[in-house]
Amino acid sequence: EELENEISKLNNPAGGEIKWSSVISLAQTILSEKSKDLLVASYYAYAQQQQQGFQGLLDGIQTMNGMCQTFWEDLFPEARRMRARESAIDWLIDRVTTQLENAPPPGAEEIPVLQQCVAVWDNLAEFVNPKLEAPNPKLPAFSRALAAKTAGAQPPAESGGEAQAQAPAAGNTVAIAGPSGPITNRKVAFERLREVAEFLKRTEPHSPVAYLVQRAIKWGDMSLESVIAELVKNNDVRRQIYETLGVKQEGSD
Repeated sequence: EELENEISKLNNPAGGEIKWSSVISLAQTILSEKSKDLLVASYYAYAQQQQQGFQGLLDGIQTMNGMCQTFWEDLFPEARRMRARESAIDWLIDRVTTQLENAPPPGAEEIPVLQQCVAVWDNLAEFVNPKLEAPNPKLPAFSRALAAKTAGAQPPAESGGEAQAQAPAAGNTVAIAGPSGPITNRKVAFERLREVAEFLKRTEPHSPVAYLVQRAIKWGDMSLESVIAELVKNNDVRRQIYETLGVKQEGSD
């Protein structure tokens, strides 16, 4: 109830200023001790963003992704209420997307964090979307919104001869299809990803997408704990993520 009272102030300015630190603390307690609640995870991610910007958003969506990947069957809302789960994720998407639209271009130091946000969110979307009653277009759209902010801070594309030299590469689009037919197993899926990464490195050398795909391929052979350890260098933040998810850290007593 205390958490809902704070969040309700978003729609009621007369309610006073939201205590984001309290939202974070209350959400952590609920997620680690009471319930793996997707809406509470959205509150947590949004509150982290309000406190720490893109780094906070990254921490929040890492928590949400880890929670979905580890506790999907036991999440609240229950699996039979899949639309309610979808709405819980949409709560975060809608609010952060609005902020992204009105935010200035990110600084150079924020680009690596934004790139990680895109990679983590893509991982979340790829896991969640097939489990919904119907694919949620907001999931990939949010990834594109984050990537657009990243691209906005990249060096401008070359003009003139170099741009014209790259133009024929569009003809290679058909080539990325690789082997025909649907993806039937994990090995085939990752082979396709490698082809996509190589294609993008050739045709869009200034885009971070190819390198994010390569990183995702690497993560495919890693445990959740190893991925978090690679993404989050700060021990305190990493410990906070484990505590929020209720997951025992490797090597801990």
